[in-house]
Amino acid sequence: IVGMLGSQGMKLYVDGALIGTDPSTLSFSSIPAGTLYHYLGRIIYNDAYYYFTGLEDSVRIYNRVLTAAEIAVLYAGGRLAPVR
Repeated sequence: IVGMLGSQGMKLYVDGALIGTDPSTLSFSSIPAGTLYHYLGRIIYNDAYYYFTGLEDSVRIYNRVLTAAEIAVLYAGGRLAPVR
């Protein structure tokens, strides 16, 4: 599963295939410093905490939006060249 958020909106890939898009965007610069926390496997909804009960494996976080070709390479078990 790959989820991306960029200037063109959100995209969701499953097994290397694009299955959904949404034009919504989010500007992190509009969120006050120290108020945004990222949790893998947990969501807060209506002041309640919900936890993912499965296994999270091979988690990667990139500081840029990946192309569809890069996602296909990763899904096939390949590696991306480092960006300098």
